[in-house]
Amino acid sequence: MRWKRLIYIFWSLFTVWLLVGCGASGPDDTVLTAAFTETKVALAPVLVAADTYEGVIFPPEVSARVAPGKADAGWMPTEADIAALEDGLITFLQESGDVAPLESDDPPLWQRVPAYKRQYFGIEQAGKRLIYVEFFCKTSGLDWRSVPLEVSDGGDCYFQTTYDVDTDSFLSISINGEA
Repeated sequence: MRWKRLIYIFWSLFTVWLLVGCGASGPDDTVLTAAFTETKVALAPVLVAADTYEGVIFPPEVSARVAPGKADAGWMPTEADIAALEDGLITFLQESGDVAPLESDDPPLWQRVPAYKRQYFGIEQAGKRLIYVEFFCKTSGLDWRSVPLEVSDGGDCYFQTTYDVDTDSFLSISINGEA
């Protein structure tokens, strides 16, 4: 059994090396990597799309591992939960003071966000049902529909929000820094 664990560790390190070392980068040398390489889950990610968004809902087993901070547990948001989140997103971005474009020529983030891909993670924290969302304007060839992505730098091409399902409100926004 010990050799299986060694092979798994080697394979994981090798996969990360391939992703980082073989040019999986975004704008301005932003590094995109898979958050982890193997997860055995009961449910597959669910693709959701509408006129103004395209994303994937990850199952609870994945959500509990990916979300920032300590999630008490993961849960599976419904397409209706995602639609409610998306209905309030543009207004939230318009009202947030932290979303001015980094380049003066760029339109505001709220105008660009319909073109961004999303990854949705249902998490529970202190009894609250939250949805943590990763937004990204480029995927650099990684399979964002089945593997959670982790991004370093990249500016407002990559940002995250946390949404409270029960209060129908956004709790936070975090925009990546520049390299």
